[in-house]
Amino acid sequence: MRDPTDLPSKCVGCGASLTLQHALDCKVGGLVIQRHNEIRDCIEDIAAQVWTQVVREPIVREAETQVGDSGLRLDLGIRGVWQPQAEALFDFKLMDFFIRKHAEHFLKRMATFVASKWKKSYAQTCGYIRARLSFSIIRAASLCLRGSRVKWRSGLGFEDGAGPLFTQSCIEVV
Repeated sequence: MRDPTDLPSKCVGCGASLTLQHALDCKVGGLVIQRHNEIRDCIEDIAAQVWTQVVREPIVREAETQVGDSGLRLDLGIRGVWQPQAEALFDFKLMDFFIRKHAEHFLKRMATFVASKWKKSYAQTCGYIRARLSFSIIRAASLCLRGSRVKWRSGLGFEDGAGPLFTQSCIEVV
């Protein structure tokens, strides 16, 4: 894949040279997390159409503040994927290469359930799931390339406390 030609020369977040690989990997500004969440949300949306209990970020182990432990959270918990009433826990990791076998197996199983529920062919359902994931990946990669890594600040800049009065009077006028 070649680098886009209209990117800035430097990363706005960290000041490094902005290449395609750096844009996808730069941890400054939270875009990598947003890219991860885009894919998670896509899979969650499709899974929720098939299985009744889909939980985002299930807590596996509570945090212990006195020890400094942050706990353990995964990306999705889905009941009934592999066995009825058994919860399957998923933790997604985005990588720049092909899907691993166990992830492919899960997507095939999800496609089988979706095909059965929608009364569509397995091939049509696989195409639908792959298309949804492809668009999510494209949206997420575009965010990393084009999104701002600098924290957004309001342009109003009310530092004297007049902001709430100003916005309240604008709402009343409208």
